[in-house]
Amino acid sequence: MEMQTAALFNHDDAGRITSTNDGEPPGIAPRLFLGRTRAGNVWRLRDDLPNALATELAGVLETEPTATDLRQPPATLARLRDFLTNDGSKESIYQGPAFQFPLELPEAPKVSMIHQSKMELVKEHFLGHYPWLVDEFNIRQPIAAIIRDGVAVSICFSARMTSEAAEAGVDTAPDFRGQGFAPQVVSAWAEGVRRLRRVPLYSTSWDNAASQRVANKLGLVMYGSDFYLS
Repeated sequence: MEMQTAALFNHDDAGRITSTNDGEPPGIAPRLFLGRTRAGNVWRLRDDLPNALATELAGVLETEPTATDLRQPPATLARLRDFLTNDGSKESIYQGPAFQFPLELPEAPKVSMIHQSKMELVKEHFLGHYPWLVDEFNIRQPIAAIIRDGVAVSICFSARMTSEAAEAGVDTAPDFRGQGFAPQVVSAWAEGVRRLRRVPLYSTSWDNAASQRVANKLGLVMYGSDFYLS
């Protein structure tokens, strides 16, 4: 969970999160992040929270018990919400499982690894959703893809990366979904990450049933759950 937290966010010297770690320009970080595992919790607060409020929130987060059921919301949720909404601001909550990859993964012989010289392959179906992909092609490596008629129709790339770990970003063009492509590209991507001597990670939301099916097909192991309060 420490590895994933470092991959998810940029931090200041005090350990507060300043932004999301998903490209340029970086995204807006949640006001509060809580990563829970059955071995303990990891939490972060955004850098613009007033110090007094941050102290109050830290006191609550320190009382959050170690989870026995990672599907359940945090036990301290009501208290955290009270502190963060008493100024009249609207809240947004995101929750979802975080997975690690097993040692053995299925082979993906139909997957191609896409490097700079083949960047054109991803433009037709994915540049609209990921306009930064061309400029950041090298730092999103490894990029695994299934090619049909000369273009990539399903891809997995490094959505976030540190020197220790990388998180998967996966997408399949609408006309090619339901054909089992996503597990293949995710598997090939994970093997590519390991060749870079990093740990591959995968996370999603509890509402994203399709993404969770990919995790199940690959035998990924849920090690924790992510909770964002924005």
